[in-house]
Amino acid sequence: MASFPVHLSVAMTVSGIGATTLLVSGMATPPDVVLYFMLGTLGGVLPDMDSKHSTPLRVGFEVFSVLGASIVMFRLGTHLSVLELCCLWLGTFVALRYGLFYAFTSLTVHRGVFHTIPAAVLLCFLTAIVVHHLDGSTPLASWIAGIFAGCGYLVHLILDEVYSVDLAGAQMKRSFGTAFKILAPRSPFASLLLYVTLIAVWQWTPDTRSFVNTVTNGHLWQRIETRLLPHDGWFHHLHLN
Repeated sequence: MASFPVHLSVAMTVSGIGATTLLVSGMATPPDVVLYFMLGTLGGVLPDMDSKHSTPLRVGFEVFSVLGASIVMFRLGTHLSVLELCCLWLGTFVALRYGLFYAFTSLTVHRGVFHTIPAAVLLCFLTAIVVHHLDGSTPLASWIAGIFAGCGYLVHLILDEVYSVDLAGAQMKRSFGTAFKILAPRSPFASLLLYVTLIAVWQWTPDTRSFVNTVTNGHLWQRIETRLLPHDGWFHHLHLN
C-alpha cells in the first residue's frame, strides 16, 4: 500500500488541478476552490481510518475527542463549577479518545468496507448533504463538493492497488485486489449494511438536475478546453516592467 505522504501529496495534486480547472472555467469562485481542494485532500486520506495505526485515524480521533469534550463542557458551563467542568471534560475526552477508539478499531477490518467503491460514493453523498443543508450551498456546488471528496477517496484506493504491483519483480503482491473493490468479502454483513445505507442516504441528497445539466453542457467543456493551454504564447499576458 502507498504511504501516508504519498496519499496526501497525490490527493492534494489531483484536487488542486481539478479545483483550478473549475476556477478558470468560471464554475467556481476562489472560496469554492479552497473548499473543493480541502475536501478532495481529506477524501484522499480517509480510507485508512480502518487501520488502528493510521495517522488519519489517530489525528481524527484526537480532534473529534477534543471537540466533543469541549462541546459537552460548554453546554454545562453555567451549571457546574470550574473543577467539575475540568473533570467532565477529561472524562469525556478519555471516553471518546480511548473507549470509542477501541470500539471502532475492534469492529472494523483493515481494507474492509472502507476500502470499497461504495464507501467513496457514500462519502460523496454525505458531503453533498452536509454542504447543502449546513453550509447553504446550491445543489450544483454541493454536488461538486461531494464529487471532490469521493474522487479523493477513489484516488486513495487506486494508489493502494498500484502499489500492490511489484514492477521490479513483475508480479502481484498479496494485497492486490483488496483496496479497489465493490464489497468486502470478509465482511458480508458490513457490505450489505453499506449498500442499505447508500440507498437510505440518497433520499437526503440535493437535487441532481442542475449538476447533470451543467456537466452535459457542451459550452462548459469548450471553456475548459480553451483554457487548458496558452494560445498566444506562454505567459503572454504577464507584462513585466
